[in-house]
Amino acid sequence: MGKTNLLHRIGIVLFVAFMAVSVQVSAQAGGSDTYRVLIAAYNQKVPLTYFRGLDNVFETNAYNNSMYRYYVGGLSKADAETVLSRAKELGFDYARVVAEEDIQERAKQCCIQMEPVATRDVTIFGEGETVTVQHVFFDFDKSNLRPDGINQLNKLYRIMTDNPNYSVELQAHTDAKGTDSYNIALAQRRKNSVKQYLVNKGISASRITYQIFGESKPIARNTAVDGNDSPAGRQFNRRVELVVQEQGQAVNVVEEIIVPEYLQTSN
Repeated sequence: MGKTNLLHRIGIVLFVAFMAVSVQVSAQAGGSDTYRVLIAAYNQKVPLTYFRGLDNVFETNAYNNSMYRYYVGGLSKADAETVLSRAKELGFDYARVVAEEDIQERAKQCCIQMEPVATRDVTIFGEGETVTVQHVFFDFDKSNLRPDGINQLNKLYRIMTDNPNYSVELQAHTDAKGTDSYNIALAQRRKNSVKQYLVNKGISASRITYQIFGESKPIARNTAVDGNDSPAGRQFNRRVELVVQEQGQAVNVVEEIIVPEYLQTSN
């Protein structure tokens, strides 16, 4: 399970109404018997091909097209759980099942207060809001930044711009697929992607240091207890951790990575 633990507490914000999306629900069943799976939420539009491996993904938007949510909808509870499991296998670790009835109820309101869904990348900057940042994750054998990673680096850029005495150490990791030497090189490329993005945004390279670990410091199981491959665990390990510092002391602006108990390593 661990679904609740995976929700990052990043404050209370005002949510505007979800865009109404047509779903086929019988009059007898009603909204309470129909569900959708929230796959991901981004502050920029992504092509539906980004969700390859999932069928019938559709998009809604809010905040004047500054928030895009991606769902699979019109499902029974059992089908929704199946889609949820598949989404997590594909690396959408914060996907969740939502009742259509709940969404329709929210849509009736002008705006409501609720905890934001902590999907892979949500950026909403309010006036006076304390900004925190999550670590940057990567797809298998890739070093290019995903939309969620770009979102986090945009937040890091804001933090470092607002605090010119801050620096950041990039700690680059991989999962255990491939040789040690290959994974060291892959971790190096991932570090380069993160560093170059920040430099291109205007952060001085002198404020960025790094360590390259490759596969040597997993935070989740690369292999399940039964000996089978653990794609969900390997996703946690494909990361560049961000350590924000001021004069050599860590600054508490980076959110902890919460690994579900069943994926935790024995160390």
